[in-house]
Amino acid sequence: MEGEFAPVVIMLIVYWVSLVFLALIPASIAKSKGRGFLLWYLYSYLMFAIALVHAIVLRPRQETAG
Repeated sequence: MEGEFAPVVIMLIVYWVSLVFLALIPASIAKSKGRGFLLWYLYSYLMFAIALVHAIVLRPRQETAG
């Protein structure tokens, strides 16, 4: 019985690890445009495809004089 679930567990672990690393891409893009890394990392982790497109089309944040 245990041998039947081993491939499923391995696939889930690989999926999770891949998602952890893939979420770094949109977060890094957003950080380079002046946004917060941690918030964008969480957004990317939960909704990778949407966050990636969003980060790419995001305009750089303007610095305000003050």
